Amino acid sequence: MHRKLVMLSLFGVSAWYGITSSPAQQEFAKSTCKAVSQIKAHKVHPNKIQSKLTPQECSKHIGEFVSVRFLVDNTHACRKGHVYLNESKDYKKCFAAIISAPSRQLFPSDIESVYKGKKVEVTGTLETYGGTPKIILDKPQQIQFAE
Repeated sequence: MHRKLVMLSLFGVSAWYGITSSPAQQEFAKSTCKAVSQIKAHKVHPNKIQSKLTPQECSKHIGEFVSVRFLVDNTHACRKGHVYLNESKDYKKCFAAIISAPSRQLFPSDIESVYKGKKVEVTGTLETYGGTPKIILDKPQQIQFAE
């Protein structure tokens, strides 16, 4: 029997996918492809289960892939086109999720009114900007309304 194998590798996840005679091998290939698609959509991180944090815990987790749940108290669209979803009115001292200018067209056109006053959960890698923790949002899948 002729076998056609393809190697998939993304973020250190590797799997052989192809025509196999074993149902177990076919199931493994399907589950790995599903995992790769979730990684691409920022639903999971390949290295660990994502941490769920409050904005106050973020400064201890810079560089980590996490989820942060917070109430959007203030929003601001800057001249460069970025939109800031701030957890407090004092934007210089609070956590913020930043919708990047190049990705803005992927989000609702009325971003500020959609998220202001709502509890959200954002997922991504924590970075610092101006001394405060931030998560850059490049895809709408990175932000969900929370209860």
